[in-house]
Amino acid sequence: MQKFIKYIITRLFILIIIDITGNFAFASYFPDTVHIEEINIIEKKNPELIGFKYTIIDSVYLAQNTTTNLSELLAISSPVFIKSYGTGNIATSSFRGAGASHTQVLWNGVNINSPMLGQVDFSLIPNSFIDNIILYHGGASDASNNGAIGGSIYFNNKPDWNNKRKVSFIQSVGSYNNYNSFLSFGIGNSKFQSNTRIIYANSKNNYKYKLPSYSENELYERIYAEYIQSGIIQEFYFRINDNNLISFNSWIQKNNNNIPPTANKTSDDINENYNVSQTNKTIRNILSWDNFGEKLTTKYSFAYIYDFLNYTNDDISVNSNSTVNSYTNSVNINYKIRKNLKLKSGITSAYHIVNSTEYNDIKNRSDNALSLSLNGEISNRFKYLLSVKQEYTDKNFSPLIPSIGIKWKPIKKKEFILKSSFYKNYHNPNLNDLYWPNDGYTKGNPDLQHETGYSFETGILISNKEKDFKYNIEFTGYYSEISNWIYWHINNLIWQPDNLKTVERKGIESSTKLSYKLNKILLTFFLNYNLTDAENKEAISPLDNSAGKQLIYVPRHNFNSGFKIDRNEYYLLISDNYYSKRYTSTDNTAYLDDINIVYFKIGKKIKLKNSNFDIQFNIDNLLNIDYQIISGKPMPKRLFFFTIKYSLKN
Repeated sequence: MQKFIKYIITRLFILIIIDITGNFAFASYFPDTVHIEEINIIEKKNPELIGFKYTIIDSVYLAQNTTTNLSELLAISSPVFIKSYGTGNIATSSFRGAGASHTQVLWNGVNINSPMLGQVDFSLIPNSFIDNIILYHGGASDASNNGAIGGSIYFNNKPDWNNKRKVSFIQSVGSYNNYNSFLSFGIGNSKFQSNTRIIYANSKNNYKYKLPSYSENELYERIYAEYIQSGIIQEFYFRINDNNLISFNSWIQKNNNNIPPTANKTSDDINENYNVSQTNKTIRNILSWDNFGEKLTTKYSFAYIYDFLNYTNDDISVNSNSTVNSYTNSVNINYKIRKNLKLKSGITSAYHIVNSTEYNDIKNRSDNALSLSLNGEISNRFKYLLSVKQEYTDKNFSPLIPSIGIKWKPIKKKEFILKSSFYKNYHNPNLNDLYWPNDGYTKGNPDLQHETGYSFETGILISNKEKDFKYNIEFTGYYSEISNWIYWHINNLIWQPDNLKTVERKGIESSTKLSYKLNKILLTFFLNYNLTDAENKEAISPLDNSAGKQLIYVPRHNFNSGFKIDRNEYYLLISDNYYSKRYTSTDNTAYLDDINIVYFKIGKKIKLKNSNFDIQFNIDNLLNIDYQIISGKPMPKRLFFFTIKYSLKN
């Protein structure tokens, strides 16, 4: 088998080299006389990563969920597992069994992961601030997504060059004094666009839940769980000419939320002066210049990000402040060597200054990355991607991080595609892993090594684009092995991180979307299913029983499915999320039961000349089940929401 794989890879590289050298030779003897094509700057597109699995969130589905946050949207409509600590509290992601810090999140091409935690809280990202979302599964090589062992999430803002004037207002009212308000307004023409978006959300969040170890019929109230969220995004786009675009995006947001006690505490156990809360203040600014040429496209961006976090816990006398100032410069160049051969290069340089009351002094981190890739075609049915990335963090070079991807359409007139990719993985520990002081509960480890490994994936894609019947079916299998996996564990009664594990991840991802138009009725069905085996391969000590066991909080099976009916101005959606049991101990002796959550939505659109109304009624957790994603953090039972949207555009 190894000889066969080597033979195939050798032959593939020979074909690619012949293709590359042939194109260079052809270009040197025959000057290109192709006329300049018309350039229409409409939106910022994400690069195609040939051979890699990616998921695009339906823009219609995004538009119908503008009053929720990104964690709720991803949980319902994507194969990503969202680890939620309860409504109004932190929510992180897990791609293919990887950790929260293994997901890299980029807003308009700029990484917004915290250098302290290495992760993003998706509950703090309003869907109303997003125009499009694309998920890249696995560690696709890109200069901007350093350390994406699990995957990457890109979300963008984009201008509407056809807009002259638009206004949109959304108001949602829900159970437990849940209020969400959104206002946006924009003006512009074919040369200039301005768009402003404002959100305000608050909730008492005092929902009922049951404790598994108590009386089956007794309900408890989630107390001290209030939250308030307010924010604004301002976008400016200047189209100097057909070849140059300057944009400025500013995102300012503040979040105040109380952190409720764990579910194993009743009101009798809680001190009357209980106060555990968190305040987040964020400012994100991005200035970009895009230059579009016949052969050469260049994008330069400068970003400044300010993050402030205050954590207060009166129970243990903690009042912690952390401030992060991040500066990022990036240059991305795309050069069309020939019609079927493109060279892409990216350089990213980020510098972070972290001042925390929990650190012994101010910490600095520099993250630099250089990537180079070739996108080519051996024929119009066979495409390939060769890429390599080099990272330089805090004066230390990473090993070269190569990747290769192929995409083959074996049948000319059929939408049947085979694709495959192989890539190395690399991830640095975050600052809390390294520098958290010994406070009697936790401590960091400055001797931590980076995580490294490799991944392989292969899959098929079948689609049909007929007018009345469309379908898109994709299956992907993957395998990954990561060494020096960073793992927090108890040592002498103190939590600390170590490079203790080699983790093997393998699984299957499948997605199906069908749509059928019958007269005035449009029927849509979708199903995402994941089989994830993520296991520790090595015992830490003779007493460690985690070897060969599933990682904690990684469901082996999860799927989300649903169907939607659209008829004229009416629509109805029912979706279902299922997660198999999640282990809460490394030896897999303790676990949370599997859960099945059903969502219901019905709505009507009303058009009046230039005005549009959209009235929605939602029921979350339709079956009214009791469940927890994270142990001790109960989720709400059945919730009701009423939403009205108004928009004016001309």
